[in-house]
Amino acid sequence: QLAYYAFHMAHDAGMYDKMEGYYKDALAYVDGADVTQGVYLQSFMERGDTATWASKMHDVCLKDPEANKDNIQILLSYYQKQGKDKMGAFADEVLAVDDQILIANYAKAFLLFSDKKYDEALPIYQKCTELKSDYYDAWYQAGLCKYQKAMALNSTISNIKNQKEAKATLEKTKALFTEAIPFFEKARDCAPDEPRKWAYELKQCYTVAGNAEKAAEMDKLL
Repeated sequence: QLAYYAFHMAHDAGMYDKMEGYYKDALAYVDGADVTQGVYLQSFMERGDTATWASKMHDVCLKDPEANKDNIQILLSYYQKQGKDKMGAFADEVLAVDDQILIANYAKAFLLFSDKKYDEALPIYQKCTELKSDYYDAWYQAGLCKYQKAMALNSTISNIKNQKEAKATLEKTKALFTEAIPFFEKARDCAPDEPRKWAYELKQCYTVAGNAEKAAEMDKLL
């Protein structure tokens, strides 16, 4: 434990060079290893060395994704500010090590959704709901994958001159709105006291699906 205490004393005194020298031995004190690692990583931010902080965080996260879920979320947010490509590359790296990491799956789906790749995003959002059944954001976004496709398809109908084709497109639109309903209903189950998070979309979907009663119920909640 001596190295552990020496490490933290050096950190508190701002003696980063000495702190570095104690780091590996301080980690050997298992009961304090998580705290030691956190202080070590944060010290780079204290020194204004963001690049090294990100590099060290990256290595720590990939070494053991399951134990570093919070750090993965922090680093994903950091990479998001650097650009979608960097965020996506890191999410892929994490998933290559452990494909059950929820936040990395969600980040991948989020990026696909933002590029309007709804068909690719949907199964990943669904995987997120399998990993966490009460994950409002994943259920809602899964619904939006269908909803946004329906909206985009609906906007083309007025420009279709062939009546038969227009009718077929309208039916596809209705089907997509209807397929979105179960996802939005699950989102509602996750946040029952927050109708602003799901009532509008459900109203639209119920209306198109021909369920006037439920549409009216949603209308009252808006």
